[in-house]
Amino acid sequence: MYVKIHKVKMSFEIAKNIIAKLPLDVTKYMYDNYLKFDAEKKPLCDSFLEWLNTDVHLRRLKFSINGIKDKIEQLALLLKCPDCVSYLCEKDTSFCSGYEYVIIDKKHENKNISRVEFCMFCIIMFKYH
Repeated sequence: MYVKIHKVKMSFEIAKNIIAKLPLDVTKYMYDNYLKFDAEKKPLCDSFLEWLNTDVHLRRLKFSINGIKDKIEQLALLLKCPDCVSYLCEKDTSFCSGYEYVIIDKKHENKNISRVEFCMFCIIMFKYH
């Protein structure tokens, strides 16, 4: 059986009623596969990029590990998600360079600093040095 689907503009109320009638597993599948990144991860990525591009201390390379500890933790979460990594690489070339240098090429040999911290420093250095 062949069904032709037409693009139809529908109001929010109609869409809401249709979604409410779908089985829970279908709505969960749709959310996980098509909406989750935009709803949950993209705002975190954008927040990280905004900080990376606007922080005065980073620009002057005057910061400490303790001063950016929360951003290092945020980076650790973002690096666990392949969609976040590809989004960040697409949006910022210094992020892509630092990520490739540390994570892909495995250029992390210092045991006194974590791989995520080293990745953060490489991203900052690629961006502002």
